[in-house]
Amino acid sequence: MSDAKERDKRNRLLLESLPVIRGLLPRIVVVENVMQFLKEEVEIEGRDLERVVDAFRVALSEYELFAGVVQMADYGIPQMRKRAILVAIHKNEAALPYIKEKRLQPWPIRTHAERFFADKQSWNSIKKWFDFVNYEPLDAISIEMSRSLVDPLHFVPVYKDDYYLRVADIPVNSGKNAYQNSSCHSCGKNDVTNGIVYCPKCGSEMRNRPYVRQDDGTIRLVKGFDSSYRRIIPDRPASTVTTNSSHVGSDYKIHPSQNRVLSIRECADLQTIPALWESA
Repeated sequence: MSDAKERDKRNRLLLESLPVIRGLLPRIVVVENVMQFLKEEVEIEGRDLERVVDAFRVALSEYELFAGVVQMADYGIPQMRKRAILVAIHKNEAALPYIKEKRLQPWPIRTHAERFFADKQSWNSIKKWFDFVNYEPLDAISIEMSRSLVDPLHFVPVYKDDYYLRVADIPVNSGKNAYQNSSCHSCGKNDVTNGIVYCPKCGSEMRNRPYVRQDDGTIRLVKGFDSSYRRIIPDRPASTVTTNSSHVGSDYKIHPSQNRVLSIRECADLQTIPALWESA
């Protein structure tokens, strides 16, 4: 294994389930994780294996293994979230011969698709979802406007000065990013070319574009992907909820029409976590 994988103990967490599975011998085992986990190099019983699936196959000879990738938007969830899934079915299970004969996948049939066809509905868009949940509007301009008075999980970070301009100047429901903000706040020029950080008319800083100040006092654009500092596209599912979902510079994380990122409550709902769920 590479040094990076050797240092990251998280890559071996799934292997900790194997002794439990061998001890309990459940009828079915379901494992879900990021897509990359199907390709992770692992070590088991002194052998280096190229894939987690191979490790499970070596350790669980009593089971038939099925592996694949599912898209959560294909099940009506308004979030783009591809996940790897591994299902182990005990070889004594009565339905296993039928599953193998018909070459079935032992997980639910998808109900939605990117475009409507046959018996599949179209993906649920984030705009359709927001219209349904009807959450209290928030704005990242101040503490008072950034949090709900009735839901302690419905709040967002506050952005000040130029950070707020980057968000507020992106046209609502446009799916555009802050690098495309074209208006100069100093002279009013409204068609400043993309890719520059100083207004060609007055020479002022384009404060509404993502920039960093250098040691000599000048500024340059933040180096980032086209999907960063961007509003979520309203007629598509939201981007994948991650630990960076509160960061405006993360991929497609800015609310489609409000000047903020998504709240904890909204992220939890997109993850289908029940509103009444309480941690232990």
